[in-house]
Amino acid sequence: MAQRLREAGEFFWALFDAKDDALVGFVCGTCAKGSSLTHESMEEHVPGGALLCVHSVVVRPDLQRRGIAAAMLREYLRAVAADSAATGRVVPKISALISKAKLVALYVKAGFQLAGLSPVVHGADPWFELRVESIAAAAAEEEMLQCDAFAAEPCAGNPAAVVFTHRGGDERWMQRVALEQNLSETAFVERLSAEEADEQPSRFGLRWFTPTCEVDLCGHATLGAAHALWATGRVEKNRTIEFSTQTSGVLTCKQTSGGWIEMDFPADPPSLAGAEAVPGRPSPPALAKALGVEGVFVPAVGRGCFDILVELTPDSFDAMAPDQSALASFDCRGIMVTTRGCEGSRDGPRAASTAKAAASLADAWLQLVLFLILLLLFLLLFAVVLFVLFLFEP
Repeated sequence: MAQRLREAGEFFWALFDAKDDALVGFVCGTCAKGSSLTHESMEEHVPGGALLCVHSVVVRPDLQRRGIAAAMLREYLRAVAADSAATGRVVPKISALISKAKLVALYVKAGFQLAGLSPVVHGADPWFELRVESIAAAAAEEEMLQCDAFAAEPCAGNPAAVVFTHRGGDERWMQRVALEQNLSETAFVERLSAEEADEQPSRFGLRWFTPTCEVDLCGHATLGAAHALWATGRVEKNRTIEFSTQTSGVLTCKQTSGGWIEMDFPADPPSLAGAEAVPGRPSPPALAKALGVEGVFVPAVGRGCFDILVELTPDSFDAMAPDQSALASFDCRGIMVTTRGCEGSRDGPRAASTAKAAASLADAWLQLVLFLILLLLFLLLFAVVLFVLFLFEP
């Protein structure tokens, strides 16, 4: 190890904790001629060689299994490319390493591709070769994950992409990435401060883009972003995350003891009105027609910052046949339809689970429940007064 540091110090990089300068881990490599990984190519450092042989990826034992090794190896390739460009040295074109079977997934996560069994063998176990065919291209890439929110298995729930940079606030680049992902939303997160005390939340900037535009708030992509930060080791799992947004304030996410993720969003209680028409919001008959239940009684219509809320009777809810073109004509992000005590059919062109709409819906029902409680208390008090008056009537 000391010899590699002396002979190939420019390819020996270490990671230190910003709080106390303690060593977290290191990656070391040497260069070789050609493009093949062999016993000979790994034994000697050849300055200016086209092949970067990665020998060691080491993380301190108490910090292992947190995604640090994969993140460190990705940053290692970026650092090698940036340092070579800054000093005028020739950037190695290819990087390769060998791994036992149990660590192959880690290196794939770091951006390496499995090439097959390696001719380089140590001991009786088989070794696998993994490669990055272009260090320059890998250094230019940004890590991205896809998370399936509100689901216990892959390819279910509500998907969102998560990208770990804002690229300096480059909105055009973020919009192009979101268009390429072609999911309902792509979340872009970027750390705001490099150091926090142990009891303080980790702070990140957060923005959301659809394939066509930036949006003010997205619940399931926020959930996916928090999960991605914990899963990749960028944030310790016992630390709260605070997302600073451009239009929706500060959003907080933390893990509970039961393994759930608790999100704290700004309240958006919809203003509710009965069946009568209210200026500035769609009329109940127009909404009923667009929902395919023209002429039915609409108990309430509400309006929040983003969405319109429509309450239907259980029978009308079951009979819905929404006209998507008609619904799209209303000035809102989405339309929520709710009813009392009836789950209804899950078929039809409705959206996947959405956290923000659910939060607004909860606010609406909370208003109704509180109103009913207050009404019940008033009637109870009125009954008590009548009883007392009757009891003491002369």
